[in-house]
Amino acid sequence: MKNDAILFLDAPDPMVDPEAFFNGAMDFLNENIGPNKKVISPVSGGTDSSVAVELLYKALGEKKVVPVHVDLGYMRRFSDGEEPELVAKQFSSKFSNFTLVDASRRFHDATMGIEDSEEKRKAFQVPYADVFSEVAEEAGCPVLCDGGIAPDREETKRGFKTQHNPMLAYPGIEKRVEPLASLTKDKVRRLALYLGLSKKVALRKPFPGPGLMVKTVGVITPENLEVEREANRIVEEGIDNYFEENYGVPLILNANGRQTPFQNFAATFNSDTEEAPSEARDFINKILADFGYKKLKGCYLLSTRVTGIRNEKRNYEKPLCIEVRDDIDPNALDMIGSLVPTQFPVSGVLCTLLKRGRGKYNVAIRCIDSIDVRTADVTVFPDYNSVLRDIANEVLDISQVNRVFYDISPKPPRTVEYE
Repeated sequence: MKNDAILFLDAPDPMVDPEAFFNGAMDFLNENIGPNKKVISPVSGGTDSSVAVELLYKALGEKKVVPVHVDLGYMRRFSDGEEPELVAKQFSSKFSNFTLVDASRRFHDATMGIEDSEEKRKAFQVPYADVFSEVAEEAGCPVLCDGGIAPDREETKRGFKTQHNPMLAYPGIEKRVEPLASLTKDKVRRLALYLGLSKKVALRKPFPGPGLMVKTVGVITPENLEVEREANRIVEEGIDNYFEENYGVPLILNANGRQTPFQNFAATFNSDTEEAPSEARDFINKILADFGYKKLKGCYLLSTRVTGIRNEKRNYEKPLCIEVRDDIDPNALDMIGSLVPTQFPVSGVLCTLLKRGRGKYNVAIRCIDSIDVRTADVTVFPDYNSVLRDIANEVLDISQVNRVFYDISPKPPRTVEYE
């Protein structure tokens, strides 16, 4: 089965001329969909899918567009509600055809119990394609419009990880169109503002299609998924609140397109550890000595593997965890996080923030700055220890959490997500 997407490529740059991009997108959608066909459009509530469905709305009118949000069973929790409810509120007032589907059982059945990250991602694709195909058939939609952007396709083609939707075959779908295929996240945000979407939508941070599945590392169970759901809420809201209080926005979009922070979230691991290579410990101690710091207090591997990049290829190894004795200069941490995965068989470096010495799970805080997510830097906080340790302390209050780390590896050698 094959229904290759029709991509809007060679498009005008919305950072330079958003009106030209908009006019080109209108022509692209009208030419490739036609005046009489209805279109299904997956919506997550994120910036990309919100922009894609807004372009459809302006090109075809509200009656021809069927926005669909699928509860995958891996959606987030926020202080003001569960994610599917909030997405329904966002779209149902504008689109009479908005559809909310609870398919959580199907996704859990397909993916729980699988340890390897690529096997999980591929297992996820099966119900994803089936559910949207079923909804499309019921709604009489022969066309699917996807909000995928350029880096999604690139990561899949380069073999770093299988994204959930690029090059995916949907049974029963005659045609797929991707109006944002040439864009990166900074350009989608500019386009969202041009289209009149709210700042909240335009500046919303990315959340991967498989949701918390790729943040719950290793075999997923109902228990560790619940730990991840609560830890992620604490981390996302804690860092967003810090930026709101200090800069007036949860995300700073600079003139050059750099976004600070591009993304912030939590990942959950089991607490099993293994001995680290002594050569890696010696290497890190040498870096610390060069900066005038004491030797490491602890150094070990987590027992579950995560995805990284080495020599432009996928690197699937265990992360190295360190415990330092001092408040370390961010430059020293950056050097450790950048160099260690290129010299030793590890996928990245996690630096201990707090621990309590018992519990079945460890949690890593990930916070990165980027323009287009092809590369990313670790976010540096002016009051690093205060901000992150306050958040870590709240995460430690979750039952069964043992340690909380800060991920100090940029992309590359790490990927943004863990799986």
